[in-house]
Amino acid sequence: MLKHLSSMFSKRQAQESQPKKAELDIALSEQDKELVVPMIKAIVGPGAPAEGTELHLSFEQSPISRPFAADMIVMYALNRPSHLEYISNEIASATGLDSESIHELAIKNLPSHLGEVLLHDCGEGIYGISAGGNFEASLLLLDQVWEQLEKYFPGEPFAAVPSRDVLFVVGSDRPNARELIAAKARIDLPEKRYAISQSVLVRREGKWLARAN
Repeated sequence: MLKHLSSMFSKRQAQESQPKKAELDIALSEQDKELVVPMIKAIVGPGAPAEGTELHLSFEQSPISRPFAADMIVMYALNRPSHLEYISNEIASATGLDSESIHELAIKNLPSHLGEVLLHDCGEGIYGISAGGNFEASLLLLDQVWEQLEKYFPGEPFAAVPSRDVLFVVGSDRPNARELIAAKARIDLPEKRYAISQSVLVRREGKWLARAN
């Protein structure tokens, strides 16, 4: 069962890369600013250095980020045609963007970078949401999406984002909702480099909060 929520632009896959000064002007151009998108990431994820390996990044070189919920943060990237380029604190500062203004810019841009947003019935009251393959987790940041989706999730929405392209949601009033969504959060991922979290989130008063699995 598919429910069309909106028709939003073209679908594409992107590869991730770290910010490189040689590839980016130190200050983002106006054209580049239109490419800024938010990415929900693990605080420490599969791409982190192996134990015993030191990664020397100064604050300026580190990607700009802000807390999200549970063990997740929001980072910001340029959505290039073939890959994502994460934006460093240095580049954000040179562009005159702080953590609040870059977040507002990324949220404003996100809808134009989404594929068609679809709701997939997975059974037992659980729905999967797709949006083109790169920004499913980022949909959690769009309040207007959840205003449209509320009617499908009796009670409070519980969400799981095991990967950047996998988003499951169930209403808290469904029987065994907590156990069902926790199981979805722990699914075995075929592509683990984009894994995010096994945490369960609950949307309450317009915000996503950590929910004990």
